[in-house]
Amino acid sequence: MRGGGPGRIVVRFKRGSYMPEHAKPLVSSWADEFTKPTLADLLGGLDPAERAAFKDARSGLRDAFGSRDRIRWLGLPWRWTVCSTLPGLEQPALAYLIPEPGAARGCIPVSTEAEIEVENLTRPVRQRLDLAPIIAGYFWPEWPVAEVDLVAVRPLLDSRVGGGD
Repeated sequence: MRGGGPGRIVVRFKRGSYMPEHAKPLVSSWADEFTKPTLADLLGGLDPAERAAFKDARSGLRDAFGSRDRIRWLGLPWRWTVCSTLPGLEQPALAYLIPEPGAARGCIPVSTEAEIEVENLTRPVRQRLDLAPIIAGYFWPEWPVAEVDLVAVRPLLDSRVGGGD
């Protein structure tokens, strides 16, 4: 045990390696705050049904509103999130898609000042709004990504785009 002295063990790793592969913690791309993932990394952590629903929600937002996707670290509990933004409508984003493995979900922030005909909303959308926390003047309803019905939530999205804020 050269260089370790009596009672000391010296462990040497390959050059450029600080931790053996088997000792590295298993952290999903979605949860690794210090490494920005690609969209493919985030989608890779989802099961096939969630992945398909996530892709449908993204393409539906892009097709209906021309939104742009940005991957941002938003801290706990959303971690790395796909933010669908429009020019001039970046904070809060038009919609958020949270690719949490096993629990992917979407969120559409709605201003508490928005004028939405509540009777025209479906019951599930009304229930989500009723249960949503209010933070900084916005309702923050979340849906499992497989349950995001872009037709049903269209009034919420239109309230953001049409100046309902």
